[in-house]
Amino acid sequence: MTAEQSPGSVRGPLEMMHEWIQLAPQGMALIQFPQGKVVDVNPILSDLLGWPVTQVLGMTTRALGIWVEPRQRDEIIERTRANPQPVSFELQLRSQNGAIVDVQIWIRSTRLQDQEYLILTVADQTEAKRTEAALRASEKKFALAFQLTPDAMTISEMATGKLIEVNASFERQFGWTSGEAIGQTTSALNIWFEANDRQRLLDSIRNKTQPGIEARGRAKDGSIRLYQLLAETFTLDGAQILVVTMRDIHQQREHE
Repeated sequence: MTAEQSPGSVRGPLEMMHEWIQLAPQGMALIQFPQGKVVDVNPILSDLLGWPVTQVLGMTTRALGIWVEPRQRDEIIERTRANPQPVSFELQLRSQNGAIVDVQIWIRSTRLQDQEYLILTVADQTEAKRTEAALRASEKKFALAFQLTPDAMTISEMATGKLIEVNASFERQFGWTSGEAIGQTTSALNIWFEANDRQRLLDSIRNKTQPGIEARGRAKDGSIRLYQLLAETFTLDGAQILVVTMRDIHQQREHE
């Protein structure tokens, strides 16, 4: 029941809006403007913010303390009232226990029974934001390890062999700067001593016959060294990407 609804009342716009809000698959609320009073809210939104529905109804959003950045309320209202279409925002709200919730909201202004209201639809983005932050942290760690490892490493398109990235160890061991190497194929740089070594490496990945292969690599100055090649693949924008680690085992083999 909304804050302005009474038993036996004639079914009107507010009652129909109430049904819509309660059946919505996402959090929704109806806010009276300009008072900011919550007229209706569904259980999804009340659960997200930790407020029982009965405590929310009739309260203002300011009194509930849901705005992490109070100035955002005025900015959102200003943009919403100036736009006839729903306006979307990403922001943070504060729950009853003080926890910060990342949300995306869609909000639009409407008039019901000569009163202006704001209709809010709220989607919880907290888990998505956590996943995004974890992914960024993982990418940062990989980039750091990629550059600091003593092994030469390359990232290339699996289908073409075109280099996307090389690390500092690759530059030192093979003599090609990243500027010279990126955009070229490993075949064009004449890295493979045996023409079929790249194919052998790809076959080892596809067939999972062994964790890697031994192959000789040719540096820019023509010197040849023996490497243990390990490869992994991942998909990026629909393309298969190849990450190759090249460990120099030349001296190890000479001493065996």
